[in-house]
Amino acid sequence: EDDPNVPGGLSSASKRARLFVLSAGAIANFIFAFFLFWVAFMIGAPGYDQSRVMVRDVAPESPALVAGLQPGDVIVAVNGRPVAGDTEMLIAEIHANAGLPVPLTVDRDGQALNLVVTPRLPGEHAPNQGPTGIALGFPDLGRQPMGVVDAGVEAGSSIWRVIYGTVTAPAMLIRGQLDPALARPVSVVGISQIAGQAAETSASGRDPFPILFFTGIISVALGFTNLLPLPALDGGRIVFVLLEAVRGRRIEPEREGMVHMVGMLFLLGLMVLIIIQDIVNPIIPF
Repeated sequence: EDDPNVPGGLSSASKRARLFVLSAGAIANFIFAFFLFWVAFMIGAPGYDQSRVMVRDVAPESPALVAGLQPGDVIVAVNGRPVAGDTEMLIAEIHANAGLPVPLTVDRDGQALNLVVTPRLPGEHAPNQGPTGIALGFPDLGRQPMGVVDAGVEAGSSIWRVIYGTVTAPAMLIRGQLDPALARPVSVVGISQIAGQAAETSASGRDPFPILFFTGIISVALGFTNLLPLPALDGGRIVFVLLEAVRGRRIEPEREGMVHMVGMLFLLGLMVLIIIQDIVNPIIPF
């Protein structure tokens, strides 16, 4: 794999062959994600009225229950600010006022109600609960199946949205357009926590869409991450092939191997830190 003096080995192959082999894993991830998205959209994505934020569930003995919130309530305003379909603004407002009374205006079966909820402080969260103990959603409009062609177009668009969201997330964080809690990196532990929620949603609703769509997102994320120009990843190895094409000669295998070794140690250390974070501060619903 790494020694260009071995006949028939990867390292002795042409630059075009090495680029194809190094990118093949990521390409397979994208193809698999496209297939999952395609099937999911043909089965039918759940349709939701995204102009209104609804309380999907209220945890027992939670601040939301004490405030009088009920499943099915539509949150119209928080602290006097209209919510419409802006869940990020609602979540940010709740987190910013932890420990303080937060006025809510809700629509319950066409009747406007004014309630006050006091979000828990960060160290007071109950297991698997957020500051208020509610799960958010949107009013259900039923399943929306697509035809073969439309589902394929939407599958391709979904892959692009995942990549675009990943690339633009740092800039959105800097501009304050994205809550850091929603953009935190996750390890296999965090992924398993989110996957458990998706699987539970699919099982409880007998709806394969959530778990298919989540698996597609993970596959896109794996493919995109592997193509990042970081040592030890396929993207980092591709960079060395491209440098060879520009320089007209390859970098010594020993030096390239050392770069990838350092990169691997860094990535393993980062992985351990993120795993610890996911154990100490698990992914929890709002």
